[in-house]
Amino acid sequence: MKMRASFPSNGGMNFFLIHKQVAGNVWKPIYKSEIQPARSGHYEWNVVNVLSADLAGDDIEREVRIDFYISQKSGKHKHCG
Repeated sequence: MKMRASFPSNGGMNFFLIHKQVAGNVWKPIYKSEIQPARSGHYEWNVVNVLSADLAGDDIEREVRIDFYISQKSGKHKHCG
């Protein structure tokens, strides 16, 4: 099974990052997906298994954030949602 995301595509390569909140407005990345090309306007990634201990530790109310990026060869990836 694959996760699917749909958003405007310019035919580029995309990836996503999962972050956990560590303090106030400080976020720590805990997972980076593989970089995928768009196929028919959709991006598909393999299912991700992340331990709840990695996401929240002892605080089950800790916030989690998922950011999507357009990959750039220069390393200056463009945030797209």
